[in-house]
Amino acid sequence: MNDTPTLGFAHFLAQGDFVSKALLVILLGMSVVSWTLILVKGITHFIRSSRAERFLKMFWEAPSMQAVAKDIAAHGVHDPFSRVTANALQAIQHYARTAPSHRMADAGTAADLLTRTNNKVLAEATVRLDHGLSVLATVGATAPTFGPLPPVRRL
Repeated sequence: MNDTPTLGFAHFLAQGDFVSKALLVILLGMSVVSWTLILVKGITHFIRSSRAERFLKMFWEAPSMQAVAKDIAAHGVHDPFSRVTANALQAIQHYARTAPSHRMADAGTAADLLTRTNNKVLAEATVRLDHGLSVLATVGATAPTFGPLPPVRRL
């Protein structure tokens, strides 16, 4: 008789109890979710980076802010830089329309409004970029506590 224990995945599946198989399913699920998030974040980052490069090149080569506004109107807002610029242009237009009123005078100068607008847009962009990272952090922190499982030995 051979006393050497058989090890391997097939042995684990054949000899494992409900808890060990449930942990395997949980770990596989966490792995699938993690890799999906990693791939989606990577692809999204690549797309945003190329769009940001295009916008920044256009922005710094534009003859005026009116040309930048026309480009944003034509191509839309697809990256954080164009979003900040579009919102800043809207804030300046809003301030120009409402500056004579008493309410906007209490709110501060055009620079104050622009600063608040940029801070708001940057906070929204940060939230959008951070989406899903808490799941990866949770999986990374909890997965080591589930495994590796010791080999199952029958007596």
